[in-house]
Parts: sequence; structure tokens; C-alpha cells
Amino acid sequence: RYYHGPSGEVLDAYISGRFDLGSAPIDVRLGKHAVIWGEGLFGSTNAISYSQAPNDARKALANPAATAKETALATKQVSAVAQVTDELTIAGLYSFEWAPNRLPEGGTFFAAADFLFDGPNVGRAPAVEGEKGDIGLSLRWKPEFMDGGTFGAYLRRFDEKQPWPAQRVAAGTRSAYAPDVELLGLSMTRVVGGISVSSDLSYRRNMPLNSAGPSADGMGARGETLHAVVNGVKLWGNSSWFSSASLAAEVGVSHLVKVTDNAANFRTKGNPATGCATDDTLAGCSSKNFWTVGAAFTPVWQQTLPGVDVSLPVFYSINFKGNAATNGGGNEGFQVLKVGISALADSKHKFDLAATFYKAKSDSQRGLINGAPYDDKANLVFTYLVSF
Repeated sequence: RYYHGPSGEVLDAYISGRFDLGSAPIDVRLGKHAVIWGEGLFGSTNAISYSQAPNDARKALANPAATAKETALATKQVSAVAQVTDELTIAGLYSFEWAPNRLPEGGTFFAAADFLFDGPNVGRAPAVEGEKGDIGLSLRWKPEFMDGGTFGAYLRRFDEKQPWPAQRVAAGTRSAYAPDVELLGLSMTRVVGGISVSSDLSYRRNMPLNSAGPSADGMGARGETLHAVVNGVKLWGNSSWFSSASLAAEVGVSHLVKVTDNAANFRTKGNPATGCATDDTLAGCSSKNFWTVGAAFTPVWQQTLPGVDVSLPVFYSINFKGNAATNGGGNEGFQVLKVGISALADSKHKFDLAATFYKAKSDSQRGLINGAPYDDKANLVFTYLVSF
């Protein structure tokens, strides 16, 4: 129930202001908040927003259709957005602190294994944590010929927030977080045939890779990777079937360019020391390429009861090809299905009831990374939200 202190927490706490630099208005925020760039829809694994804020993975597992903004955890930072011209926007951020992703601890319902992190009855050494927060710059261009569409360019440097979770050392195991990851990204948005189409393309250096144990420097394998997401959103108005509806779909892909550090620890075909003498997908050996797809459909019926709107959100995703070369990037065959019903009363009270089901490529966990632990973690969750 508790992660750090009470089960309630303040998400955002910042001061904001606006001033003009010449003819350019600049909006500034200082304090605890989250900034998410790029166009990724379902999470940020292959998006420009990867590791831009600590991610509440427990919330993401309980709500698989959540966006990166919904699962981002705020940190102390300063961010600014300058409207240089009607077409050009420049944004920047600098974070004063580093914080890790909030992952399910060993012994909890969503834990992948009991020995992970600070789980019970396991010898733990202090984690090798990040030291620096994020620094980043983005430019977004909205030229007239794009008819409302945009181009974006992004440059980020950060310490990783996703650990190599169980690096073996003399004292037992420990988590280790890779420092100095660099990301260069491009994005584009445009409406095509009534569909809002967006895409991210990012190149990452010093990216932590799928590893077996630490090297002499305490880190796993690292390398250069290429990532892309393409998504589309379609909206419908009133019809004989529903009052309104939305369909969102996204394809994500990652590609290993090269391994640059600690190649002996990289879990891939031809490296028997890591359990990957052959191309064993079920054992979690990395592929050169990884593909995933997800879709969410939400029909809405307004005024089903006086003051009450009802919706039936459905989400499905599958990692359909390959095991990601990146650390925690995804494994082939993993599927998620979420079906729910939601009621919004008086535009203030929201009641959600959702059932989530998981399916891995193998129903056995023994030695198989692509099997359990989530096959037996189907769950039914009720949520109440109130705005005031």
C-alpha cells in the first residue's frame, strides 16, 4: 500500500509566470511538475518522451491504456516555452533532481519476481542511482503549408530511470541506472482524411540494453538504438450506435544499431554466457528489431441517465515480433486486453470498472522470460475520481 510515506501525494506544486522577451512571450514554470514531449500515445517506451519523467509503472500496469502524461511523476525542475513567431515555438527544461521509475516491488501483486528491488528475504546492495536530472531543448514548427500540422525537433540528455533490476554483486543483488543517455528526436503531426496522424522518430546513444549481470564498471550492456512510433486518432459524432466515439491506434518499433559498451553482457543470439547460445525468443534473448501495436476504442452515450454519460472503453495491445534490445523494452507475444465501463455524473464524478487480462507467449515461467508472471494476474479494478 505504501511506497514512500503515506498513500496520498502531491503531484504538481509549482509557480508559473509569463514575461516578454522582445516580441516573444515566454511561459515559465518552477517547481514540482512533469514535462512530456513528442507524440507517443500509449506509454513512452519507443517515444521521444522516453524517461523524460519518472514513470509510475504500477499505475501503467493497472491501467494499460494510460498515456505517458497520465503515468508521469513530477520532479523539481524549471521549464519554459517561448512563442518566437506565429509558426515557431521553442521549449526547454532543466531538472534539479533525479528520481527512478516507480516499479512494483517484490512481493506485491504486479511484481515480476519476488527478488526484485527491495523485495523480501533478499540480500541487497545499495542501488547505483542516477545523479543528474534532465536537460532538454525542443523546437516545434507549424508552417502554413501543413494546414495545422507541425514538425518538431528535440535534444535531450538524462540519467536513465529504468534500472537493470537485479545485478548480482557480492552483497546479493542491486539495481543499477545508466547515466548520460542522449536522445535526438523528430516528430510530425497532420490531419489526413479526417484522422489525426502523428509520429516520433528518435535516436538514442548510451542506451541501456537487455543484459545478464554487471561488468567491472557495475553497468550492463549499452549501445545505440533507433525508435519510432506512428499513431492515428479518429473521432465520430452522433450516430444510431452512439453519441460519439474515438479510435486510437499506435505502432511502435525499435532497432539496435550497435552495442558500444559491455558487449559480453548483452543477451542476444550467439552469446552463450548470457543464456543465449541460440536465437531463443522464449528465453528473452534480444532481437535486432522489435514491433508492438496497440489500439483503444471508446464509444460514449450521453445522458443515459439524467446528468450521466456512459462509455465502454476497450484496449488491446500485442508485442508481435521480436524481443527488444533495450532494457525492459518488451518481449514477443505479450498481450494485454482491457474492457471497462465508465460513468461520468454531472461532469464531476467519474466511476470506472475495468477488467484487464494478460497473455504471454508461453504459459510456463521456468526459464522462460516470455512466459509468466502476468498470465495469472487478471484483475478487476474499480476507480472513483472527483474534480473540484
